Amino acid sequence: MIDEEQRHRHAKRSLKLVVVTLALFGILVLIVPLAAPALNGYSFLRFPLGLFLATQGAVAGVVAVIYWAAARQDHLDRQHGLVSEL
Repeated sequence: MIDEEQRHRHAKRSLKLVVVTLALFGILVLIVPLAAPALNGYSFLRFPLGLFLATQGAVAGVVAVIYWAAARQDHLDRQHGLVSEL
């Protein structure tokens, strides 16, 4: 078991991770589509770049952020001894 101070540090670091993850989601879901019209002058695979980034890039970015956040949370849990092996 961990003591109260370690639990508090773990909770604080987990909260910081959540805030960073939500900020990245906000950038990917809100900012990228808003910037799409400015990028439509360029093309990628014969698609307007803004459209491609808004449809494919944002989805791939969200999936990447999910995996990154899960790996970081697992690292935090292991660092603070909150891991239960199955």
